[in-house]
Amino acid sequence: MAKAVKYRFIKRIFRVFFLSFLVTASFAQQSPLNKCISLHVKNRTVQDVLTQIESKGNFNFSYNTAILDNLQPVSLQVEHETIASILKKILGKKIEYKVIGDHVVLVDKYRNKSHNSHYETYQISGYILDATTGKKLYSATIYDIDGMNTGLTDANGYYSISLPANKEFCEISYCKQGYRDTVIIIKPAEIQNINVQLKPKLTLNKIPGKKVTALPPHSFNEQPLIQMAVPSEMLSHADNLKIYEQRIGQVSILPIAGAHTSINGALINNVSLNILAGFSGGVNGVEIGGLLNADNNFINGCQVAGLGNIVGEKTTGVQLAGLFNINTGSITGCQIAGLSNVVNDTIKGVQVAGLFNTLRGKMKGVQIAGLYNLTTKNVDGMQISGCFNLAFGNAHGGQITGLANLSAKSVNGLQIAGLINFAADTNSGIQISGLINAAKTMKGLQVGVLNLSDTSSGYAIGLVNFVWKGGYRAIEVGTGQNFYGNFTYKMGIRKFYNVYNVDIDQKVWSFGLGFGSCFRLSNHFTMSLDASSNTVNETNKLWENKLILLNRLSLSLDYRPFSHFVLFAAPTYNVYISPSKSSIDYSATSDIAGHFFYNSATTNTQTQMWFGWKVGVRILLSKK
Repeated sequence: MAKAVKYRFIKRIFRVFFLSFLVTASFAQQSPLNKCISLHVKNRTVQDVLTQIESKGNFNFSYNTAILDNLQPVSLQVEHETIASILKKILGKKIEYKVIGDHVVLVDKYRNKSHNSHYETYQISGYILDATTGKKLYSATIYDIDGMNTGLTDANGYYSISLPANKEFCEISYCKQGYRDTVIIIKPAEIQNINVQLKPKLTLNKIPGKKVTALPPHSFNEQPLIQMAVPSEMLSHADNLKIYEQRIGQVSILPIAGAHTSINGALINNVSLNILAGFSGGVNGVEIGGLLNADNNFINGCQVAGLGNIVGEKTTGVQLAGLFNINTGSITGCQIAGLSNVVNDTIKGVQVAGLFNTLRGKMKGVQIAGLYNLTTKNVDGMQISGCFNLAFGNAHGGQITGLANLSAKSVNGLQIAGLINFAADTNSGIQISGLINAAKTMKGLQVGVLNLSDTSSGYAIGLVNFVWKGGYRAIEVGTGQNFYGNFTYKMGIRKFYNVYNVDIDQKVWSFGLGFGSCFRLSNHFTMSLDASSNTVNETNKLWENKLILLNRLSLSLDYRPFSHFVLFAAPTYNVYISPSKSSIDYSATSDIAGHFFYNSATTNTQTQMWFGWKVGVRILLSKK
């Protein structure tokens, strides 16, 4: 039995690793070799065909022309095929190629065995300069694409590296972030002086009509843990080098003690195992770290760390961390952290954190946090937290929290909060809170103690519903069958408002609240339907300890002779509930009931019903 369980476990692990190798890396998709082109040539030299390919693919070939001497002329017709597939057809097996930045370097596969030298290494040195200004460039990378030897320019733009002398030719890449890279091919010589000029890339502020957008805050290199754990030389190489090459894997104890050393941040691994902490260009499969995983580019697959994960660009898959996940790019998948998740771009998926989730872009999915969720742009999904949900864009979906939900723009969905819901623009959904709901424009539903809006065409249910501009506010003074004096204040919108009543008689008074709606019949006539429930005090005491309720429904016909003055008359239907004398004595317990048509008593409660009337005047305090 134990062997069977062990076998199934190993089988599952193998399946996970196998599938991870099949995942196509987004970084690799950027390679010029994955571009699709159409090509029609007949009996042309390989060099001519390569010229056409680099023109169509918008990149550069770098090679020693001598390696093409023995290749036959090419005749080829292909439609929408990858450049990698076309190169296999025209170059044969002797020539291999590597992609560095926007250069495809062609080399003889057997070049390492073809040259004898009187010395083991040779030195190249020189300066790297800005081709436009002549300024010497600091921290530019010099990279031997075959031997993985690297160097950086100093503050004066000077470099010096040693290269092996056992190859007939050596391919050197000069590159710096923000500049077009250059590849040169040199022969061994004991000492060589080579100065290189790099052309700046066209930036956003140089493109006419293109809006310049600032880099997101807290970029990958600015993370305090990255600056502490990763040497500055490795970070410079990671920024400068774009090596479109994947390795099976790497094992590291710390970033400075790994399988690929100084260029780790430019290489993509299928499997990355970091005993304590590791730094790589990206992972296209699985990465596991005892404490920290740091990846300059992307993650495609699964990333697990005891302490935290930090990723510079897009993450597709799952991130699991004991404390935190930090992504300066986007997330498509799932983030789970014991403490916090921080993302500088968009999310499509799920964020779960013990304390907080912070997103500086759009969200499509679900955020769940023990303390708060914060999104600086739109929320299209659900935010669930213990205390606060903050969306500084539109909230489409739901916000559920123990204390307060905030949307800096519109809400089109559901907000549920223990205390406060706030929409700075339009609420087209539902706001439910234990205390306050607020929206500039209310087109949906508000349920709370206090509901506030600037304008409203929706419905608000609460103790106080206040609409500042487009609201309905009125004071009524009247008399009726049961009370000499009726005083009513109405507040809300015309189609649904709150009713606050105070009724006074010689020895009896009551107060209560309800709701109503006013329907326009013509320019001067309206009809109002009101329902209210009043508690009644029939003693000389300030407050009656017994519960006595007068529930009233009225339908009034309103005549409006002037803009803010209304006369009304209404029949009323009344239900009076009071303590009973006994279950066999049906006589009225007070004079309020008058001529009732229904009277029923139990041991504790007596219910009476009757029709009545009231008339009065209404003063409109609002324009509507």
